Amino acid sequence: MVARSSINSLIFRLTLKIIPVIPLFIQVLYWGWLLSLFALADPDSSFLTGSGRQLLCDPLHSLYRDQFSWTLSSYGGGPFVKYQWLSEVIFASVYSLGGPLMQVILVGFLALLVFIFLPFQYAYIQDAYKSRRAYLNLVWLFVGALALNGSFFHIYLRPELFTLVLLSFLFSFDLAKIKRPRLAYTLAFFLFVFSANLHAGFVLGLLYLLLLLVHASFFEREKLKMRAILVLISTLGCLINPYGFSLFAYLPKLFFAKVNQYIVELLPLTTRDLFTSEYLPFFWLIVLTALIVIVSLFLAEPRRRVCHSLPLIVFSSALTASAFLHRRMVVFACLSLLYVVLAALKSESVGKKSEVGTKSGVDKLLLIAGCLFCLVFGANFSAATFKLVLPMATIGFQPPFQALDLIKNERPAGNLLNDPQYGDVMIEKLGTKAQVFIDTRFDAYPYDLIRDFHTMAAGKEGWASLIDKYKIDWVFLNEDYPLVKLIKTRGFTEIYHGQGACILVRDVRADLKGSGG
Repeated sequence: MVARSSINSLIFRLTLKIIPVIPLFIQVLYWGWLLSLFALADPDSSFLTGSGRQLLCDPLHSLYRDQFSWTLSSYGGGPFVKYQWLSEVIFASVYSLGGPLMQVILVGFLALLVFIFLPFQYAYIQDAYKSRRAYLNLVWLFVGALALNGSFFHIYLRPELFTLVLLSFLFSFDLAKIKRPRLAYTLAFFLFVFSANLHAGFVLGLLYLLLLLVHASFFEREKLKMRAILVLISTLGCLINPYGFSLFAYLPKLFFAKVNQYIVELLPLTTRDLFTSEYLPFFWLIVLTALIVIVSLFLAEPRRRVCHSLPLIVFSSALTASAFLHRRMVVFACLSLLYVVLAALKSESVGKKSEVGTKSGVDKLLLIAGCLFCLVFGANFSAATFKLVLPMATIGFQPPFQALDLIKNERPAGNLLNDPQYGDVMIEKLGTKAQVFIDTRFDAYPYDLIRDFHTMAAGKEGWASLIDKYKIDWVFLNEDYPLVKLIKTRGFTEIYHGQGACILVRDVRADLKGSGG
C-alpha cells in the first residue's frame, strides 16, 4: 500500500509539472510540422550542403579556392574566404546521415536550444513562494515561445543558427562568474574557436563580451581583470581558423558590400511590415519587453537591477535598432529581447529572496524530452504528408528539378548564365560540375559582375554587349526574366520550359550565318 501510495503521489506530482507546459508542447509539435515545410526552403541551404559535401571530399582545395563557378575562376572576386566552412560540413554530414528530415530536426533542435532550453536554464526559479514559481516559469516559457515565433520567418538551415546558440549561451552563462578562472578561459577560447569557423556572426559575441568589459570598468571593478582576459582569450580563439587574421580582414567586405542594398533580407523594416504575420510577434515582443522592464523598475532595488542588466539592455537595444535597418537582424533582436525580459523577471524574484538557479532535474528533463518528442513527431508527420526535398518549394521559389535532370544528363556546352538561386541548387545537385555564372554568395563575386548579371537578366540597355563580353552560350533562368524573350533575338533557342524555368542555347548555325554575312 505504501509503495502504491508513493507511486500515485509521484504520478500526481509529475502530472502537475506536465500540465502547465502542455501548451508549449502543442506549440513545439506545430513548429516541427512547420519546419518540414520551410526550414529547407532557402536555396542557400542547398549551396551550404553541396559545398560541405565537397569540403568532406577535398578539404584543402575547397577551403582556399572556389570550385563551383566559372566566373570566379576567370574574373576573380578578391581573397577567397569560406567563413562558414564548419557549418557547411555539419549540414552535409547531417544530410548524409538522415537526409532532409535529419536536417529539419537539426534546425528544430538548435531553435529550441536557443529560445527554450538555454533560457529556461537561465531563468528557472524554484523558490519558497511556490504559487509564484509556476506563474513566473509559465511567463518565461510564453515569452520564449513568442520570441521563437517572432524569429520563425528566418529559421532556416543556415549558419546563423550557430551564432544564435553562441549568443544564447553567453546570455545564459556569465563566464566571469565561474569560480575557476582557468575553466572560464578554456571554455571561452574553445567556444570562439568553433564560433569563428561556423559563422561570421561570432563578432556579435565578441562585441557583447566587450560591452561587459566596459560595464565592469564602471560598476564591477572586481571582475574587470577577468573580463579583460576573457575578451583577449576569445579574440585569440577566433584566430584559430584556416585563414587566420584574413578572416577579420574579410568581414568588412561581407558586412558592407555594395550588393547588400539589393538583398531583400537586408532591406529596412517598415512600420507597415510590423503588422504583417511575419513580424507581428516581433512587434508584440518589443511592447511586452518595454512594459516588463518599466514595471520591474518600481518593485525593489531598481538601481541594482538596472546596473546589473545594463549591458544586456544596451546590446538588445542596439540589435533591435539594427533589425529596423536590416530585417535579417530581427532574429537576433528577438533573442536579446527574450533575455531582457528574463533578466527583469529573474531580478524581481531575487529581490524577494528567492532561490534562483536551483537545479530541478525532473522539470528540465520533462521539458527537454517533451519538446524533442513533439519536435520529431511533428517533423516526421509533416515529412510523411509532404515530400521532403532540398530545397523545398515555396510560393516565391520553385526548384527546377526537371531542368536539373536534363542538365545532369546532357549539359549544354560553353559558358552558362543562370539565376543565382538556381545556381545554389545546381551546386548541391551537380557539385563541381555546376560551373555557374553566379549563386547567392554575393560577397564572393565582384560587384561589377553582379551588376552585369542584373543588367542582362532585366534586359536593360547594354545587355546584348554583355552577353558577348562573357561569351554566354546557354541560359538557365526563371521564365519571368525579360532576358528570356529578348535573347531569342540573338540566336538562342529554347530547349526546355517547365516548373517556371527556361533553358536557352545559342544556335551555332545562326552564329555561322551571321559570320558569313
